[in-house]
Amino acid sequence: MTCPACEAVAANPQSGKCRMQCLHCCARLLASTRPQSPQAAAMLALLARCIKRYASTFGLDDVKESARLLRAKRRSVPPRSPSLSSMG
Repeated sequence: MTCPACEAVAANPQSGKCRMQCLHCCARLLASTRPQSPQAAAMLALLARCIKRYASTFGLDDVKESARLLRAKRRSVPPRSPSLSSMG
């Protein structure tokens, strides 16, 4: 079952909604940062604090693995090419 934030993102990927109690939301959040950036380190620290406080069903390693899988999935999807009908 998905959380309300996951449903909102499925309907509108630009919504930016996230619940820190949801593994998929946390993975999406981590996957949105560049791995070697200072923001990624800050995001990991935030996730570690929130997981410790809110989520007892998963850990930081689970979030890292889910984020890795999400990045791999994004890379495997071919980019959309413009269709001839949309070119006018």
